[in-house]
Amino acid sequence: MPVQNAEIAAMFDQTADLLEFKGENQFRVRAYHRAARTVEGLPQGVRSLLSAEKDLTELPGIGKDLAGKIADIVKTGHFALLDSLKKKLPGELDDMAALPGLGPKRVRLLYDKLKVRTLEDLRRAIKGGRLQKLRGFGPTMEKKLAAALEKPVVERRFKLAVAEAEAEALVAFLRDGRVIVAGSYRRRRDTVGDLDVLVTSKHGAAVGDKLVQYENVAEVLAHGPTRTTVMLRSGLQVDVRAVPEQSYGAALLYFTGSKAHNIALRGLANDRDWKLNEYELFSGKRRIAGATEEQIYDKLGLAYIPPELLSFTKKKETDPLMDYLVSFRDRMEHARVLLTDPALTTFFFVTLAEALPIAVVTRFIQWFKDFGIPVGGVLVNMVIDAKSVGPDAAEFVKNRVAMQQEHLKTIWREFDDSVRAIVPLFEAEVRGVPMLQRLCDAIFAADGAKPAPAALAGRQQEVGARP
Repeated sequence: MPVQNAEIAAMFDQTADLLEFKGENQFRVRAYHRAARTVEGLPQGVRSLLSAEKDLTELPGIGKDLAGKIADIVKTGHFALLDSLKKKLPGELDDMAALPGLGPKRVRLLYDKLKVRTLEDLRRAIKGGRLQKLRGFGPTMEKKLAAALEKPVVERRFKLAVAEAEAEALVAFLRDGRVIVAGSYRRRRDTVGDLDVLVTSKHGAAVGDKLVQYENVAEVLAHGPTRTTVMLRSGLQVDVRAVPEQSYGAALLYFTGSKAHNIALRGLANDRDWKLNEYELFSGKRRIAGATEEQIYDKLGLAYIPPELLSFTKKKETDPLMDYLVSFRDRMEHARVLLTDPALTTFFFVTLAEALPIAVVTRFIQWFKDFGIPVGGVLVNMVIDAKSVGPDAAEFVKNRVAMQQEHLKTIWREFDDSVRAIVPLFEAEVRGVPMLQRLCDAIFAADGAKPAPAALAGRQQEVGARP
């Protein structure tokens, strides 16, 4: 069976710890740890590199000696040096070195001074108060170790790069229909506890049968018609589920998680008297959605949420992203009602008698109409009264008036009855009450209401005749 990068890295790390326990040169210890990090982070398998006759000594931290050892591991599946160290060194030294506050040096001290070889030996030493006799093992350290020994075994988690190498090889092996890895792997968490794999298939048992034949499987933990669980040689657990095509989206949502996100989605479904599970979104016996994630999000009134944004742990009781999105959706709905109800909101646009402003206002009015937002009308600003321009006026003023008159024709043609007022170009800036009054007179009738057609027509005669 081919050796995975994660297995080679683990062998090197374990070798480094045992060498340190023996008191070997620190340079050699660090060399193995550094090589483990290099192999662990490779984008492709070491076996593939060797098959392509790549020179491993070109990798960081990999010399000729280590390159040869890696090749031997790939060829035999064993690391001779590690096997030799394990035979020479007693007990459960690796497990002890993993405890908080301990490392190879302190484990060596416990072994030399107290003959502690196993975790059970360590428990007895703590209970008998013997640890405090050693330098560096005070009451605080003793309490920390005692607490660690009482804790249940913590779920082993794998770096994403390690899990990715395992996942890509497994997906390539299972390729039959759609195959995708869900869970914390799909959410791109820094570490992964296990792999949740979904395979679309009409024959679920066949998927499980194929999985148990995978060469990297160390142990079959469960084997059923739709779900099979195995432990890989690297120690990574894999759950493979066969799902029908029509349930692919619902299953992907459910098994991608996080738990808090799933609870929030089911809550949104319940608000509509619907139900959401790993198979479908449904109402009574009527299926609403389930084939794609996008379909389900859309039915629940949400935009699609990429899995990378769902990085919440299983311990969280709420999903802050979902809470925000639901709140945002509700605020948007409130804004939509506010903006589209003519009794609450009406927009008026102001334009100049010039080509660009007319084009911009025309475009915006169409956008508002597309979104159902009411438009109250258009006001034309800063129009020069043609009657006020005498024969002695400057040439550019005459040209400006002529240009405005042509553009006013376009305004009447484009907006027609939507024109609410034509505001003249005043001789001074609109500041102070008197000027504001003149502006209001130009926009509103005397009673403050919208100008009547006759009043508007009068204004047109003054500053811009309607064709």
